[in-house]
Amino acid sequence: ADMDEFPLIWEDASTAEVIWSINYEAGNAPLIREIYKPDPKDETTDELSWRPITTLRPLYATSDVRRDAYYIVRNLEAGTYVVPNKYFAKTSAINTPDGVANFKIFRTAEMYLIRAEALAMLNLGGLTDLNTLRASRGAATGAETGAALLTAIQTERRKELFIEGHRFFDLKRTTRTVNRTEGCSSYCSLPSTSRAWALPVPQTEIIANPNMVQNPGY
Repeated sequence: ADMDEFPLIWEDASTAEVIWSINYEAGNAPLIREIYKPDPKDETTDELSWRPITTLRPLYATSDVRRDAYYIVRNLEAGTYVVPNKYFAKTSAINTPDGVANFKIFRTAEMYLIRAEALAMLNLGGLTDLNTLRASRGAATGAETGAALLTAIQTERRKELFIEGHRFFDLKRTTRTVNRTEGCSSYCSLPSTSRAWALPVPQTEIIANPNMVQNPGY
């Protein structure tokens, strides 16, 4: 998608780059809005369920089309916050059931990032795919190599795939420690070796299957 068409993907006015998506049926939108408060379409609510860390949106250059396609600034009673706009952008009245954009499962951008990472891990390149994606979004291209290239690919995954369900798995499979620096007073660090990255296997499953092995630490 070009710079003009990309925002239309999140209004379901274009299927460019969309390989597979889940269609939200009538009645789904209120539930989604409950999860992603505050609703960018509802200026009457001051409820804030969660918000992106303040250092995330500045990762996007002002020329990056994702900056405005993914986020919106809301003035709430508690203050001014950047909140997600990614799944609310479908052109629709606030109370219309289909006012939430369909969830994108697979997109072309992710395929570029997967191939870029695979090539980089094998020291076979990856920069071309990364720069192709960057350029298509209006972001600056780069000339990274080695470890810097892998870091750049992970940063681009974080930016491109924001709230699409990838972040936890990206952190887990790359064995990174999570350090929360905002809105956290206890248990703010999750080492890559923590047992919390995997839930315990239910005891009923272990009893039912003698070959089942409990996850480490439980």
